[in-house]
Amino acid sequence: MGVKDEHDTFNFRATWNMVKRLADQISHPSIAVAELIKNSYDADATEVLVNMKNSMHEKVEKCQIVIVDDGHGMTMNDLKTKWSNVGVSANKSNPTSPGGRSKQGGLGLGRFGGWKLGMKVTLATRAKDNPVHALTIDFSDHHPETSLDDVMTPIMTNPQAYKNLFPDGKTGTWIMIEKFNESMTSHSDIQKIHRATQTLLNPFEEDGDFKIILQLPKKFEKW
Repeated sequence: MGVKDEHDTFNFRATWNMVKRLADQISHPSIAVAELIKNSYDADATEVLVNMKNSMHEKVEKCQIVIVDDGHGMTMNDLKTKWSNVGVSANKSNPTSPGGRSKQGGLGLGRFGGWKLGMKVTLATRAKDNPVHALTIDFSDHHPETSLDDVMTPIMTNPQAYKNLFPDGKTGTWIMIEKFNESMTSHSDIQKIHRATQTLLNPFEEDGDFKIILQLPKKFEKW
């Protein structure tokens, strides 16, 4: 029987390439947008605005998407223990939102929708009775084999650039995604978002408790 050395231990290590692999479990950029919309629904938002006016260029370097909701937002602790926790879904342990909605996000993949779309994700959020917190993670700054332990980014508190996103104590989350991996360029891409989010809307109520606003380039406004 061997002698155990207290310093001779094995532990798993993950690289940011694993984040990309998880993001690639989402089959299409349009489905990634839908997953992010589901995150807003799960946060009890009454409205989510998806600004896609600059997300459908044929040249991916010009693409950008902004998603903003009026949900519960996240605290500093939420960012550190939930949003950043790879492979863990809060929906499994808490399948119902504080507002009583059945959560729709699948297996915690929603947050990876950002990196399915692009390499750079900036997030600003505010929870009730909390300051605004913001961070930017740009995986293009790192080699794919970089350990996730080394992919560190500061969480800013009440940064001037984002304070006005949540006036008068309002809560919610704002996400901007840049440096696209691939762009969405057709009407079918918009239709995929529509189909993937229809279960969130009540077909029998004109003014339901959840509203999705898609801001599209002019040529796609009548999709």
